[in-house]
Amino acid sequence: MSSGGPVGPELDAILKRFGVSSLDDLVAVTQHYRSFPTVGGGASPGIHGAVWYMIERAIALAIGIPAAEALRPLATSLGQDMWKVDPAKALSPGTVASIMAQELADPAWAHEEASASGMAAPRFDRLVQSRLKAPASGELVQLLRRKSITLEDAIFGLQKQSIDPRWRLPLLALQDSPLAPAEIATAIHRNIIPGPGLIVTEPPTTPGRVPQVPQSTIDPIVQAEWSGLDAEKLRVLV
Repeated sequence: MSSGGPVGPELDAILKRFGVSSLDDLVAVTQHYRSFPTVGGGASPGIHGAVWYMIERAIALAIGIPAAEALRPLATSLGQDMWKVDPAKALSPGTVASIMAQELADPAWAHEEASASGMAAPRFDRLVQSRLKAPASGELVQLLRRKSITLEDAIFGLQKQSIDPRWRLPLLALQDSPLAPAEIATAIHRNIIPGPGLIVTEPPTTPGRVPQVPQSTIDPIVQAEWSGLDAEKLRVLV
């Protein structure tokens, strides 16, 4: 196999780095490296995980990318052996961000690990923020009802779920549950909620033995509509 064509300079540079003149010689040198015993359990002399990439790249340049796929198992095997004796491969920034989102590592270590992949601390911190999760929308509504969080907290929780801004406030408005239709009807009969036109006989207005409960300002029609009933259906129910 020989270099040539437009890819010649890059292939020649890889071969030159290993001090050989052909791809066959490069494979032979690699096999020679593999025969070295490890030193104190560490890496063999001259071996580094990056060798795997350069060998695979040299194969692709020499015989073409499609044909190189046939030799990928060999290159993979060589790469696995080299990474075993020199396990310096950094975790991907995404993996590190997931570890940080679970508070399983120190931030200093995480920044150092991410920098090994070329990611600066500010960008990595944003990636970590994207991995942090928020409660589901239904749970956010329940938390709002209990006043455990503020409206701003709930909006941020929906933002973390990538909810379109137009839906955030309407979703959180669901914290206000309507009275059930049967409860509306009972309240109208007891004259707690005004129901003009909804009841056949208006309740008495003269004082009785039991003091009258002050009427509420709740609109029964609006409450019924929230449950899917229009005014006529509510009248029938009452």
